[in-house]
Amino acid sequence: MSYKSYAIISFDLVTHRFQMIDIPDQLLRQLPLPFKVSSLGDNLVMSGNIEGDDLFFSVWVLQVIGGTISSFTQLLNVPSPTELRLIGFDENIDPFIEVPNEDEGAANLVLYKVATGNF
Repeated sequence: MSYKSYAIISFDLVTHRFQMIDIPDQLLRQLPLPFKVSSLGDNLVMSGNIEGDDLFFSVWVLQVIGGTISSFTQLLNVPSPTELRLIGFDENIDPFIEVPNEDEGAANLVLYKVATGNF
């Protein structure tokens, strides 16, 4: 099966240079589409919701060295009854996740404990 080619484009405000990072096929097959890009220290983070028979929220951490993704690790993949959104991380690298509250039309901010697998 062939996949579209995806890349991450960044612009350095100091050097005024663009950089393109290709996403490897083996990672692309596992990523949620569309995905959101953020950062965790010097690493890139890709997150999103995977729809299928069930809905899952997935977060991947990518280590980039010299403009190439050198490694990638799935931080979490949790079932969810609704689409979730990654907001950021605490000092233990546990993600803050926005969970929609359909009753009030607002959202709740929750902390997912990676070590225990619980909110």
